[in-house]
Amino acid sequence: MSQEKIDLPPIYFNHLYVVLDDRTYRAIQASDFLRSAFPGREQRSTVTAAGETWSGTYFYCQENYLEFFGQSTGKHWRSGAQEGWAGLAFSSDRTGGVEAVRQLLKEFFGYEPFYELRKLNVGGNPVNWFYYVRLAEQIGLDSFDSWVMEYHPDIFKMKGIPLPTSGELSRRTYLSPWSPEDKASSKRGEQRSAPVFSKVIAATINMGASQAASYSSILQALGYSKKEESGQVLLLAYGFTLTIRLQSEDAAPPGYRLSSLRLEMVRTSVSPITFVFAPGSRLILNEDLTADWLFGE
Repeated sequence: MSQEKIDLPPIYFNHLYVVLDDRTYRAIQASDFLRSAFPGREQRSTVTAAGETWSGTYFYCQENYLEFFGQSTGKHWRSGAQEGWAGLAFSSDRTGGVEAVRQLLKEFFGYEPFYELRKLNVGGNPVNWFYYVRLAEQIGLDSFDSWVMEYHPDIFKMKGIPLPTSGELSRRTYLSPWSPEDKASSKRGEQRSAPVFSKVIAATINMGASQAASYSSILQALGYSKKEESGQVLLLAYGFTLTIRLQSEDAAPPGYRLSSLRLEMVRTSVSPITFVFAPGSRLILNEDLTADWLFGE
């Protein structure tokens, strides 16, 4: 079946998560630099209408963000989550985008993916949050998850976020309360002036060859171009680059599933420097206005 028959909108990188060892997680929470380096930061707990709960530390950029969980000091929504587990979330800004991805997976790959409308529990009442379709359930790795999401209009209403005239339920609009220009930001007592980072532009994950082939074929179908290099596969689209570093899957999980991410910097007054939060977690600020955050290395 031809892909042109499915009206697939752009599928953007939305956020990623990683489960850290407790020492690293506490060090990241306590970092003075990280408190002001992002447009927004918070530690919070989430309760869904289905009874799921999790708690973690969130660092918000202008159009995507990061989630960190401690293996025992933070709570993850997946029972038994271990240090090194990770996930990548993508999103559609257009209504019907998740349904289009769902149809593509059914027609191109021959299976019915997990799909649902996730709802928050707000004061005992359910609030529509986002549509959700999984991408990685056929890969067979407990330590890795991936999905495409599409925000529901009700979550913007609940958060008091005005919608743009275009009507797009975009990542940037969802994160707008954390922007330096947002008037409500001062009410939360968060640092809003001159953030260092603007967005996540790349990530590197570790995966076996067969799993990498399966996952990269799905991202290609979603509009990502593929490049193969020695020992790794690159997938690129919409200003985001995912590198899959090929490795043996003999161990489970094989160290950190997410080994690094790259951030774009907007502040030129920050000199090149390396922050070491704990053994195996380093944030390197480079001269070219990028920063590399390494995990488990």
